[in-house]
Amino acid sequence: MGFTLDLNRCTGCRACELACSTENNLGFGRSWRRIETFNTERDPRAPHHHLSIACNHCENAPCVAACPAGAITRDEAAGLVTLNPDRCMGCGYCAWVCPFEAPTLDDRDGLMGKCTLCPDRTAQGESPACVEACPTDALGLGDLGLAELTASAPGFPETTAKPSMRFKPLRAGTEPPETTWTVDTEVLAAFDAARRPQTMGADLRHEWPLVVFTLVATALVALQTAVVFGAGVPRLSLALAAVAAAGISTLHLGRPERAWRAVTGFNSSWLSREIVIYGAFAGLLGLQVVVPNVSSVAETAALVGWLALVVVDRVYDPVRRPRSMSVHSADVLGMAALLTAVLLGQLLVVLVIASIRLLLFGLRQNANRSISPKWWAKTVIRVLPPAVGLALMVIGETMWIPLLLISLGEIADRLSFYLELQPTTISETIAGDLKSLVF
Repeated sequence: MGFTLDLNRCTGCRACELACSTENNLGFGRSWRRIETFNTERDPRAPHHHLSIACNHCENAPCVAACPAGAITRDEAAGLVTLNPDRCMGCGYCAWVCPFEAPTLDDRDGLMGKCTLCPDRTAQGESPACVEACPTDALGLGDLGLAELTASAPGFPETTAKPSMRFKPLRAGTEPPETTWTVDTEVLAAFDAARRPQTMGADLRHEWPLVVFTLVATALVALQTAVVFGAGVPRLSLALAAVAAAGISTLHLGRPERAWRAVTGFNSSWLSREIVIYGAFAGLLGLQVVVPNVSSVAETAALVGWLALVVVDRVYDPVRRPRSMSVHSADVLGMAALLTAVLLGQLLVVLVIASIRLLLFGLRQNANRSISPKWWAKTVIRVLPPAVGLALMVIGETMWIPLLLISLGEIADRLSFYLELQPTTISETIAGDLKSLVF
């Protein structure tokens, strides 16, 4: 069982969208279902149809594995993916990994929400509100195994999630039917005007706590490694900074008081692993203050810190751009390696790592020119300070000025990295599929 959509019948009237909003008391302007149109310009070389998009209660739902708080589960018997609001902490990671942009943040309570399949209605044998409201019977809930149905449609993401959604494809040469029933255009305009935009990427006004956390964590790992090699770094300062960074990181959550729940998803969620392993790192930094003469504690702290950075980089895999780059110029693992080499005065290592990172940055900037109009300004800010710092190291300048200049370039790259974070959207899928059909 699952959602079905007859592409020959859907007129894009948005009755399903408004019905979802009303049924679930989401507030005017917010809905867990929306209409996306394929080929809005009606280019005759490609089909024109509408897609009704919501949570598809996927068989292999990525949100279930990604949720660090265990708030999203799948009932295998019912084929239903549910989100428990009592467990949700509003981190938004489910929205990052969902190929359909289904989970959305409700800024009234700081929690994520998505299609529930209207359990109160279905328990009584009724259809979900969106299905009930469809005036042309295009949207349905039924048997997905019917021979006339297909799992794909132009504009619908191809994914390994195995969505419980099937389509009745367009008949050759047909257009979606006209209907005498429509939603008042003024109502739709007011609904859209009341809609609060969802931050799909990493808006720095919202995600700045994560920027601070990742930068501080990177610096702490580099400094702790320097401690292992005999550098005189105040250990109490390291421990306090680690605790402060952890506290700051919770400020991006919709419900920061529930941050402790993030440890429950360690088996499958990279975000949960990040929190647990970083917590262990911070604990070891505190322990080495208590037992400063036990070298094994300092060494273990450094190793756990490096492991934490590996996990931090993996957290952003679903939203990093360009998609083809498995190693990124702003990855914190490489940043920590560079800063460690500077702290230890290893000039040759610094030159090699810095060159690799600048090369990766150049490749990324070239790939992102179309979405980054100020790429040249970012290039100057990213390249110039480290270049000066490297030159000063070569001529024998004291460590701290080159470290500052190299760090400025790394921070600029990390900020740019956050601004570029963006899940693949349905709009992008539609544009890509349309391009492949037209050209």
